[in-house]
Amino acid sequence: MITLAQPALVLNSFGVKSHYAFSMWRTWNMPQNATSKDVVYWIGMSCDQTPEAHLHHVVLHAHAADGIIYVGQDSDGNDNTIDLSNVADFQALRSKDIGCIWLHACSPAATAYGARFCSQMAANSGTTVVAATDTQTDWPSFWATLFMPAGNIDDFEGRVYQFNADGNSWQINPNGGTFPGPPTIYGPQG
Repeated sequence: MITLAQPALVLNSFGVKSHYAFSMWRTWNMPQNATSKDVVYWIGMSCDQTPEAHLHHVVLHAHAADGIIYVGQDSDGNDNTIDLSNVADFQALRSKDIGCIWLHACSPAATAYGARFCSQMAANSGTTVVAATDTQTDWPSFWATLFMPAGNIDDFEGRVYQFNADGNSWQINPNGGTFPGPPTIYGPQG
């Protein structure tokens, strides 16, 4: 289990709510029609509403694939995503004080293409992004409800990378850590 300092925001995609949802200082269960611009708006608004206008962490809990996060669907059932075509939307967050964006999703950084997407998100938002290369598994809903306290996310499976706004990235192991801010290059804990 990974413990994140509060205030933090989690955005649970409508697609993962059938498994279970994480909870933080502010928890948003995204509606089915959520878009990239909605995600950016919710992050910015939540940051502005914290006592010190600072979010330690943002967790995007969603389905994903290499270089793509699925956040909703349009009225025709087509996927609304965050990908290289719209990750520039995150530039609106550069003026906000956000410690780290955690992509708790399957394989957003699986290949060089996915790593480029994660690097672009970090550069556009001006903050750190953490993402995995491998498929993630969720606890059964019943167990998660009992044993996943607010302010925590479950450990990542496989390799995990940290992408900084300056374009640097490296492999990290955040599992079991407690993070007051972004992970550091010196160890798994922030």
